[in-house]
Amino acid sequence: MGRIRIVKEYQPEIREIEYSEEEFEKKYVLLCDNYSMGEDADLVIVQPQAAEEMLEYIGWGTRTQENRVEQGGFLVGRNCYDKKKKQHICLVERALPARGAVGSWGFLEMSHEDTREMHRELDQINADCPEEKKMDVVGWFHTHANALDVFMSATDRGTQSRLFSGERAIAMVLNPYRKIWKCYRSGSCEDTKAELLISDQTFQKFGKKRLVNHGFGFGGKKFGSELPNLPLLTQQVRQERGKDED
Repeated sequence: MGRIRIVKEYQPEIREIEYSEEEFEKKYVLLCDNYSMGEDADLVIVQPQAAEEMLEYIGWGTRTQENRVEQGGFLVGRNCYDKKKKQHICLVERALPARGAVGSWGFLEMSHEDTREMHRELDQINADCPEEKKMDVVGWFHTHANALDVFMSATDRGTQSRLFSGERAIAMVLNPYRKIWKCYRSGSCEDTKAELLISDQTFQKFGKKRLVNHGFGFGGKKFGSELPNLPLLTQQVRQERGKDED
């Protein structure tokens, strides 16, 4: 599932900068469903603006006419490095939807014009950023519609290996109706820890019921149990967990 055809190949530029977690602390964190499968050496953090842009575009927690077919786009941001934790961190700062892409229940096709439009949007964003804050395309996202699970199909893996083969290039697969998502990294599609940071504004707009898969807990109480992940974790619990691991 999830076939995507990007006519023009794109290899994201990878830049390393020092990362300070204190800059990006937010109240709520939505963890990917394969969080426990990822290695500690890599972490993807989807910043609040990118999270809201992506969740709003795909109709997260609802069923719409648009999300009955696959949707997708580019993820842009910066690749950082936490020297203390020896951890590579991909900061996804904006989500750029491919609004003109053609999707069905099992594939998504992006044209030259779709990719050009997303690059134009990225250029406009970077025009207002200082050099050290300029963003690159760090990966892509797409949805699986209806009741489909989230995974990288053979076609998705082919797309990742051909177009986003960098060691830290990422792919996100989301099902907005089931409220599940997973994150993968590199051309070999390795399971990767990922967090969607949810601002107070987004939390108020969507609400807990729409944000969280009802089959899981809320507020960190089930973190570390037999469940593979915790969909919504308060920042306080996340910080306390980090202290326990140090």
